[in-house]
Amino acid sequence: TGGRNQWHLRETPAPEERRKAAMMGKTHLLVGAVTGLGMAVYFHMPIPETLVMTSLATVGALVPDIDHPKGTLRRHLGVFGWVFNVLPHRGPTHSFLCWAFLATWIYILSSFPMGTLLTGAASLGYLSHLVADMCTIEGIPLFFPASNRYISLLPIRTGGLIEQLFFIAVAAVGGYLVYLLLT
Repeated sequence: TGGRNQWHLRETPAPEERRKAAMMGKTHLLVGAVTGLGMAVYFHMPIPETLVMTSLATVGALVPDIDHPKGTLRRHLGVFGWVFNVLPHRGPTHSFLCWAFLATWIYILSSFPMGTLLTGAASLGYLSHLVADMCTIEGIPLFFPASNRYISLLPIRTGGLIEQLFFIAVAAVGGYLVYLLLT
């Protein structure tokens, strides 16, 4: 087989290949924040709620990389970060099942006003991470544990020109959303 199918659906990649292909943390952080801003603009949220929604989406976008020793959230766990050593990077935390489990758990715990919207922000932030990682050459095991195949939509490499251009484009969208929010 040639062409696109070589990287579109793949078996589990080797660990050294997973390390090379990961989307950069700053990109996930920005995509999560812009996701939260987009929700706030869509729902016409006031500034205080926008800040909460954007923060939750940003944190949600960082959660899947808790399985990576250098992941932002994992580093902030200090001595408790070792708990996640058993998980391979881009393993279960990068699956639809893990997203659904966490979204349901957060929804059940959010019995306060606006809980659904805030749950949605964290959940969409998490999903934004999964979509961004699916755009890398390595992909993610979206249907784990039912399938160990990694799904990759685009051949983007970490830190490469395409990721940098993507980062700039997302930042521009974020700037536009802030403009819409303030006008």
